[in-house]
Amino acid sequence: MGKLMVVFILVSILMFSFVVFANAEEDLIFMLGKNWELGYQGQDTRQMLKEFVIKGEKVENWSELVSLQQFPGLIQDPALDVFVETTEKMLKKNCPDVLFKIINKSKDEVLYEWHTSSCPGIEDQHELIRVMRGKEGLWALHYVTKKLPLSDAQRQEWLNILKTAHLTQPHSQKI
Repeated sequence: MGKLMVVFILVSILMFSFVVFANAEEDLIFMLGKNWELGYQGQDTRQMLKEFVIKGEKVENWSELVSLQQFPGLIQDPALDVFVETTEKMLKKNCPDVLFKIINKSKDEVLYEWHTSSCPGIEDQHELIRVMRGKEGLWALHYVTKKLPLSDAQRQEWLNILKTAHLTQPHSQKI
């Protein structure tokens, strides 16, 4: 059984890369397959953003996209609910037939999804989002695909990736 575990760990290292998105107070760690690369990163006074695309694609023209956002300062109790409610309202304003579903909700996180089809001005897509309350603000990890329909197996795979993402304390460096 020990050899099997070593093989599993080596295969995991070869197949997946760990992504860490950090600020001064905490890190968000999640895993993506090796065929993903950073397509964009930026920050302003309201948010930090990283977008990952399939190798060879661009953020301007993608088939699948993983986005990671951090919103510093959004830590009050209604912030999480307001984030989700605002997303739903904006989507329904532009696409009344959007399918919007909350998958799981707790005091400190929400996992939800939405799917558009034949909406003017919005490409057909399926998005899974996990929003988490951190020490300094909200974190949102998104997976979106234009490869429709999203199969049950792919949906479950991405839900697992979103669910296993976790916030940690950064390692302090001693001088």
